[in-house]
Amino acid sequence: RATPDISAIGAGFQIVMGGSVTQVLGTSASTPVVAAMVALVNDARMRAGKPSLGWLNPLLYADKVRAVLRDVQAGTSAGCRFPDGSTAPGWTAVAGYDCVTGLGVVGDFNAFLASLM
Repeated sequence: RATPDISAIGAGFQIVMGGSVTQVLGTSASTPVVAAMVALVNDARMRAGKPSLGWLNPLLYADKVRAVLRDVQAGTSAGCRFPDGSTAPGWTAVAGYDCVTGLGVVGDFNAFLASLM
């Protein structure tokens, strides 16, 4: 799948690699953040005697979840760089769904959790 449903911050993550602290960015940083939030929601649901979320996509597009996501309306994606050095344009964030941040970002985890309970 080449388009996002939701997003998370993807820059400035400090990690330890080879014994040294360094920063990473991109989907390698943001995807684990979203996965961790979903895992926390599943944990809360199971503790409440409810099933895990299962296929998440339809749930993310429900009005009650969309209402708690923060729409990102500025910024762009980098696009592609080809071996010859040429580039293809990326996407621009706009109001509503876009190919940079999807529906938006989780600005308040507790509201996100409540919307999926």
